[in-house]
Amino acid sequence: MVEQISYGPFACASFFFGMSLLERKTFTEAIEEVKEKFAPTYKVGICVWPFLQTINFSVVPEHNRVVFVSICSLIWTCFLAYMKTKEMEHAIQIEAETND
Repeated sequence: MVEQISYGPFACASFFFGMSLLERKTFTEAIEEVKEKFAPTYKVGICVWPFLQTINFSVVPEHNRVVFVSICSLIWTCFLAYMKTKEMEHAIQIEAETND
């Protein structure tokens, strides 16, 4: 729980903000994207990560814990990428409808 309260919000906001800047969006656009996507993504993280960490420390043998968390982190990164592109898909759909 400590990780979700202290590190989770920072990591989530940093991901969306940093990726937006790497896409050459303006500072204001990056902030708007964080405002739009932070809450839904963080809500999922709060539900998923405590559950995964409970499994990690109660079921997974000690020598396999790093591997288990690494696999979970890979899946989480795929989810973050999905959340990042979610708006783009919606914007492309609206643009296509406008052009028709």
